[in-house]
Amino acid sequence: MNTRSDYNNDISKKRVFLGFPELDDLISGVHSGELILIAARPCMGKTTFANKIVTNLAIKHQNVAFFSLENDTSGITVIELSNKARRMKEERGLDLIILDYLQLIQGDMVEDAMCNQQQDFSDIFSSLKSVARELNVPIIVLSQLPRSVEQRPTKRPKLDDVRVFGNLELEADIIMFMYRENFYYPETKNKNITEIIVAKNLRCSLGTVNLLI
Repeated sequence: MNTRSDYNNDISKKRVFLGFPELDDLISGVHSGELILIAARPCMGKTTFANKIVTNLAIKHQNVAFFSLENDTSGITVIELSNKARRMKEERGLDLIILDYLQLIQGDMVEDAMCNQQQDFSDIFSSLKSVARELNVPIIVLSQLPRSVEQRPTKRPKLDDVRVFGNLELEADIIMFMYRENFYYPETKNKNITEIIVAKNLRCSLGTVNLLI
């Protein structure tokens, strides 16, 4: 498993800044070959956040391969994703891959068999990490968290919540959660604030950044 020292000793990694200065400062950008998980319950703004990242990089003339349910890539396999991203890299260059969302990737899940689903997600995530390393670009994967998050007194996600997806916690270099307090508590003073909770980061610090998304 990678350690912080592995990253500190690898000066060849290219950094990509997401365009949110406070977050970029906290995580020191995302690096080539990394797998980044951004997870949240529905209505937390995952897709909006991803689209803003794409816009921020486009302003800097950086290229993003964006795979989502909205551009007919539902059910895509890791091999198909890798081939599409490789062609883009060869033709135009490639700085970042975003997958919206993890459940978009087609696997061999057996209905109502949780252990098989976990293994499927584990295999998919391991394969995506291999693609990130092979293409030498960071991959951001969005994922929906289970309903169990909302059964706790505090609705903020934590690392335990991704364990339903098998080895995601181990494979990911960075894990971030999104949380909007006003979704659960409309009377809050934190209107329109989205918390980006950096819960795992092999290179830099952990912490929470408040963004207007």
